Amino acid sequence: MRIGERVKRARLAAGYSTVRAAGRLDISQQSLNNKESGRTQFTGRELAKLARIYKVPIQAFFGTHQVKRAGGDGAAGEAPAKADESGRVLA
Repeated sequence: MRIGERVKRARLAAGYSTVRAAGRLDISQQSLNNKESGRTQFTGRELAKLARIYKVPIQAFFGTHQVKRAGGDGAAGEAPAKADESGRVLA
């Protein structure tokens, strides 16, 4: 599972719409959709802010922690993703 998919899963588990989450992140809804779908990448700062907003550890986006949905199981873990020196997450 890619980072964008994990971010989307955490957003849904936290009960946020794309409009509400994008507003909290100060980006457009389209930009958030592009990032969640993998067309563009999240920056490290964006991931850190989303972790605070969704109240999950940032590791949840890298497959080292499970995000649990209400009434469901968490996501299966995978190898952690890496970020470059600017904080941009590498696929």
